[in-house]
Amino acid sequence: TLIGIEGAVMENGMRRYFERYPDGTFKLKSLAEATHKLYGAIKTIVNDNPSKTISIMGYSNGANIALNVLKEHADLNVDYAILYHPSPVRTDVAYEKQNKIKVLLTSGSNDSFISEEQFEQLYKDVALAMRVNTYSHSLGHELIQEELDVTRQFLRGLYE
Repeated sequence: TLIGIEGAVMENGMRRYFERYPDGTFKLKSLAEATHKLYGAIKTIVNDNPSKTISIMGYSNGANIALNVLKEHADLNVDYAILYHPSPVRTDVAYEKQNKIKVLLTSGSNDSFISEEQFEQLYKDVALAMRVNTYSHSLGHELIQEELDVTRQFLRGLYE
């Protein structure tokens, strides 16, 4: 069963979870409100499906809000987080310790939203609180087939 949670913000014809300023920086009030809503939705799904494997998957804005949920809440009780092309979110706030979750972070080395150095720092920050794997390709912010292949391997426990 797949459950998609759609963002409530419309920006340039695309759904997002939280608002940004015209320069692309995050509106922190919108991020906080959306984080609270998403956390509630995830907790409901987890509580309604106690014997199921639960994975969170997000791309770009969806990966960013998932990271913020992981900063705010230690009790998610999900199995996996697959976060494609996230950006640093509230770098002054540490991640909550997650004992169960395994995380896959992906990026492109030519991503216009995050530098290779920022991605490396993001990995280090997340790794302080969770088990994390990374994958990076030589392109930009786009999702490519190799990332999906790595995701399959990661979920099967083959990508460590």
